[in-house]
Amino acid sequence: MSKKNLLLSIGVPTYNRPNMVFGQIKELANFINNNELNELVEIVVIDNNSDYDVFDILKPFSAFKFLKIYKNYENIGMSKNIIKTIEKSEGAYYYFVGDDDRIDFEGIKKIIFFLSDKHKNSSLVVALNPVVSANKYFFNDLEWGRDQKLNITLDRLQFYYIGNACS
Repeated sequence: MSKKNLLLSIGVPTYNRPNMVFGQIKELANFINNNELNELVEIVVIDNNSDYDVFDILKPFSAFKFLKIYKNYENIGMSKNIIKTIEKSEGAYYYFVGDDDRIDFEGIKKIIFFLSDKHKNSSLVVALNPVVSANKYFFNDLEWGRDQKLNITLDRLQFYYIGNACS
């Protein structure tokens, strides 16, 4: 996969849900293959030091060059694991989805169309859950005044999506 053409990174943080991460990656991999998006989309899975071997669970997908799998040596917390998926992403744009979220694949197609060459100069932030309570749920374990890593990471990306994919 040419990093130059890589349009969208889909970050999938996971922890202790082998069946869910397997199902999510299966659906995403099928979607990417069936829509010939192999050169445009990557999947970044980061396991937060689960009790199982994530590489073994996802071995059936090891031939997919658009799939990157990492495992933390220690549990770093949900928020930092999400941030790590952003840091490991190489696409121009980023899409967050939990291992347990249902995905609106038509929505992803629309996002890819929007981010295509016609709209390449657009910069935007999309948050499905702009409600304060949702923002408290995500990244609630970070010290906002001291943790500059989040701001640096998000500044690198032109497009950032966070929210429950089911919303």
